[in-house]
Amino acid sequence: MSDPSPNVNISLVSFTDLVKALREALGLAGDVQKIVASTSQAYQRFKDRKAARQLGALSFPPDETRQYLGRIANGEGTPEDFEAIRRRLSETGGEIESCIAGLDKYSDVIREKFGLEVAHKWTDLIHGYDGKASIRFALEMFAEQGDESFYDAAAVAKEAGWILESIDSLNHRLVEMHDMVLGLGEK
Repeated sequence: MSDPSPNVNISLVSFTDLVKALREALGLAGDVQKIVASTSQAYQRFKDRKAARQLGALSFPPDETRQYLGRIANGEGTPEDFEAIRRRLSETGGEIESCIAGLDKYSDVIREKFGLEVAHKWTDLIHGYDGKASIRFALEMFAEQGDESFYDAAAVAKEAGWILESIDSLNHRLVEMHDMVLGLGEK
């Protein structure tokens, strides 16, 4: 009866070939690792850009709600200004809610990349006393005043001014977070 195991004869040449093959396999594994790392970085960059776009969507551009508030704050507001604010809030509500939900999910990335203190600022930017959600709520309540004639014009103008200041502060903080998320300003 013959031995079922084949005779293995490893010569110096075949050992060298084995080492070369192993070296190539390790090189291929290194290439795969680089590809995976590059893909992971590209995906993270995609998520960063998406969060930056969502932050941009939370800002108040000067040519919309802010212009109406400015007129009201200067005592020059009309019922149409209040209606325009209500209409704008209604038009953007779905988009803003979607952005807020996306940014809430991104908060773990902020905590991991920038630390807990920045993560708290991130949450405040969205949900805090002077965050986007709170300002939108204040705007909704404010815009309803346009339908009532018994509100004191000076008090309404003062409230419009306060909301404008809150919006300016929010926009400034949104720019800072936007640039931080994208790594702008880093050298």
